[in-house]
Amino acid sequence: TEPMISWLDAVARKTDLEVRLVTVGDAGLLPPDLAKLRGRVQVEAVTRTGETVAAVLAEAAAYEPAFIAIATRGLRGIVASVRGSLASALVAESTVPLVLFGPQCCPSTRIERLILPLDGSGYAARSLPAIATVARELELGVTLVEVLHQERSGVAAPGDPGAARDILESSYLTNVAHELHDVEIDWDVAHGDPAAVICDMVYHLPGRVIVMTSHGHAGIRRKLVGSVTEATVARSVAPVVVIPPRWSPATATP
Repeated sequence: TEPMISWLDAVARKTDLEVRLVTVGDAGLLPPDLAKLRGRVQVEAVTRTGETVAAVLAEAAAYEPAFIAIATRGLRGIVASVRGSLASALVAESTVPLVLFGPQCCPSTRIERLILPLDGSGYAARSLPAIATVARELELGVTLVEVLHQERSGVAAPGDPGAARDILESSYLTNVAHELHDVEIDWDVAHGDPAAVICDMVYHLPGRVIVMTSHGHAGIRRKLVGSVTEATVARSVAPVVVIPPRWSPATATP
């Protein structure tokens, strides 16, 4: 939980923050570094019993938080389906964004830039107004990135279909950037495995936060293959904010 506590401390440096620490089952399992956070923000610790997902969702319904923060082991695919993944279950059921701290996540007391992967769909772009509001209020830069799955080597020729697609995707990201007024923005079209590319972007850059939209894929395909979001959470050294399928822009908290 150390990366989660340090990140909440970083949030507290930029905005008013109240923390409700929910422990399910064992009241003695409090983070050892919680005292540092309590010195900066108001922390209310509560203990609940019962099934963990239900207990956390009940707290969220009563407390109406802006987000749920959780440290996760980064279980993926069949392993997650057999052992159970609290993070995956909360992504499926939560109506507020989740901030996930995977097993590779590093402590950081800085928040400087949002890394926002897009796939060209309206579903992935539906959170853009809320993200722009956060970026303005917290004075954060935004990097838009689209990862194309095919890989090419060498310099693309003018008639190369891949080069034409790069130009098309760059135009898409440029148009998205124009929609985010008064936000410092850059963008990139990359090639390769999406999770690997996204994680590489933040590896040597502290203060980054990845923001991803979950499509809520279910069934055997997701259990066997896993999603890009799951893979990113498992490998990223930066926190990953996940916009869940049940989140609604109409009821978003700034």
